[in-house]
Amino acid sequence: MRELPTPADVAAANPDRLVRWAAQALLPGHWRGGGAAWAHGDAVAVLAPGLNRRDRLVAAGPVDDVAVLLRAHERPGVTPLVTEELAVELDRPDRIVFGWMERGGRLPDGPISSRGAPEWLGEDEWDAVESLLRKASPHSYVWPHEPGPSRWAGIRVDGVLAAVAADAWSAPGVGFLAGVATHPDHRGRSLSTAVCAFVARDLLAEHGGCALMVNADNPAAIAVYRRLGFAYRSVAALPGPDGAVGDATAPGPSRRAAGVPGAADFSRLLHAYGVASDTPAHLAALTGDDPAARARAARHLRSAVVHQSTVWSVTPHALPAVLAALSDPRAADVRADLLDFLDEVLDGCRPDRRAEFESLARPGRDVDGEVAALIAEGRDDEVYELDGPADAVWARAALGCLDQLPAIRAAVTPLLDDPGVGAAARAVLRSRG
Repeated sequence: MRELPTPADVAAANPDRLVRWAAQALLPGHWRGGGAAWAHGDAVAVLAPGLNRRDRLVAAGPVDDVAVLLRAHERPGVTPLVTEELAVELDRPDRIVFGWMERGGRLPDGPISSRGAPEWLGEDEWDAVESLLRKASPHSYVWPHEPGPSRWAGIRVDGVLAAVAADAWSAPGVGFLAGVATHPDHRGRSLSTAVCAFVARDLLAEHGGCALMVNADNPAAIAVYRRLGFAYRSVAALPGPDGAVGDATAPGPSRRAAGVPGAADFSRLLHAYGVASDTPAHLAALTGDDPAARARAARHLRSAVVHQSTVWSVTPHALPAVLAALSDPRAADVRADLLDFLDEVLDGCRPDRRAEFESLARPGRDVDGEVAALIAEGRDDEVYELDGPADAVWARAALGCLDQLPAIRAAVTPLLDDPGVGAAARAVLRSRG
């Protein structure tokens, strides 16, 4: 078994686009870090933290060689990803199957829809993209202002954004198409086909190959991509050695946010848009050198980590990093946003409701097991549809926030006389102990 230090080494060892896509985790400066790759015989396995919202171990090659790599490198909290054919040969019946579609070559120029011309959108239009996704695809795996998408394309109808798609998680040799959505009022007019063709055309020109993921039970979407020349492969996400996607007790920098106080296994936590594996990068960015990244992080806190005064399982785990950032000079430009975030969190879990939260937090069933199973199956959007577990997850998050009230008070009090954020600091502490 040998290590493969670069994406080029992975491509040379095995040309399968699936592992070449995962090999982006080996690039210098990758947002999550912790990527690694190995070859055994003619097989390759790539550990890719935070890839498409999951920590993944992506493998391809002959079954016997793949089996050796999986035995050596599977770990709790990491989802193995292989073709379904390999999963069958590996005798791994517990698997979630979906589609991987790919193509190479060149997509001919030419309009596909007469309703509007696709174009790349400016970053100042990403809020409009987010608004469309909330209406058309609330469980999207890719969102503006978060790690993953590098750019968004869209089509306007009568001046209003009607369809979008993203260049997200693209890798050397494999562009990746994601975030496809059409506003419900404009479906059935080939807008998704047009915007996908536009993005795929550029990705093919830039990378030489293009891929995407699609639900196996979405024949309409599969048909659209087939018309654009994409070939379908059935792939399988396998449970890790713990039978789940993550393990809150397992150490490992690939699932933790370097430099983030109180960092936990975020792949087992949820925010308003799904699994919170993207949150650590935002928390780290709060005290980073990039002002645009700090602004994106602040937006992530107020749109995902708390949403309309609703706390999520990730919220208490994000608080230590937010409190540390309040006193950090590097976060001075987002300090008001951080205080607004804290104010909204405490609105969602008032101290006078502690008895209610404590009652709901003990539903008499294995909440952690049920939530972990849903996340492992890629069904995290269903967690809050379960009466007992939904209330318990919310109540435990609220209690986790309330337990940090002393730390919140200690971090906010020094800002009460600050002429810039004093009013916001006072709002956080009003009648909250």
